[in-house]
Amino acid sequence: MPPLRRRREDIPALIAHFIARDARRPLQLAPDALDALIRYDYPGNVRELEHHSAQFDAHAGQSVQPSDLPAEVRRSPAPSKVCCKSVWTR
Repeated sequence: MPPLRRRREDIPALIAHFIARDARRPLQLAPDALDALIRYDYPGNVRELEHHSAQFDAHAGQSVQPSDLPAEVRRSPAPSKVCCKSVWTR
């Protein structure tokens, strides 16, 4: 299976899965936060995305904002092709 950075289109569905499984309250993902998560290269692959998603419940209000993301995710440069602009909400 290719690394997550080559399957950016899977990121929104994976985030939705992790939040639905782990969140103790309804959360929304702001479009800018989703864009940052899609841009990040995930050297830790899916486990790293899962870890970030687990932190949303602890650090975010009702809506996950870019400021709720780790600094390395917020700083990620845009990839050559960004996909999946839809906003996931639970």
